[in-house]
Amino acid sequence: MADQGNNAIKRIKPVGGYYIGPFLPAGLTFNNTTGIISGTPTASSPAANYIVTAYNIAGGSPATVNIKVLSNNASLSDLVLSSGPLTPVFATGTTSYTASVANTVTSVTVTPTTSVSSAAVKVNGTAVTSGTASASIALAVGGNTVTTIVTAQDGTTTKTYTVVVTRASGGADGYIPIAIGTGISVTKPTETPAIAMTALWCTRGYHPTEMVSTTFYKSIISANIPITN
Repeated sequence: MADQGNNAIKRIKPVGGYYIGPFLPAGLTFNNTTGIISGTPTASSPAANYIVTAYNIAGGSPATVNIKVLSNNASLSDLVLSSGPLTPVFATGTTSYTASVANTVTSVTVTPTTSVSSAAVKVNGTAVTSGTASASIALAVGGNTVTTIVTAQDGTTTKTYTVVVTRASGGADGYIPIAIGTGISVTKPTETPAIAMTALWCTRGYHPTEMVSTTFYKSIISANIPITN
């Protein structure tokens, strides 16, 4: 710009820029020179209006930007089985578990709790409210896979938790002997069908209070292992 009165040429820098209000969600930044919003959000936030104002020496002009940050958290904070403990013990970052139940347990429920309330969860394909039990899940003898899928608020991030529930087989031969020491300690099962103690005593020659499954008796006879009284 020419300054004729002083016989000089002056350089005039433009005065202006941008400002925004209120403060942006955590993780986002605002460039006061360019007016650009950038960054990666670090927490979810509800929809809100942010006023961006451009200004120069002549004045300013506002514009409204609506920003909503969706959570990508698809984790569980807890997972509880109605019967039988999980192995290993539940941890948010662990997604595969096993559990064992007796033959008498014919069904289970699963109670998943999401880490954030905005996430959705399904158990075996059926929607479940976080912190409440699923519908009853029938168990066959042997392994049963129960799948829990969590979908984050963003609608795309998912995490799958699986529990393989093993239901024991029924009948006398499903019982297993336990501790080995100077002899063997045995927990007396309920025979299916019931076997009379006196008949078992007469045919096997053992004291009637030591009744165990017929399969285990055969193994004792063949190995000549004493039974503790």
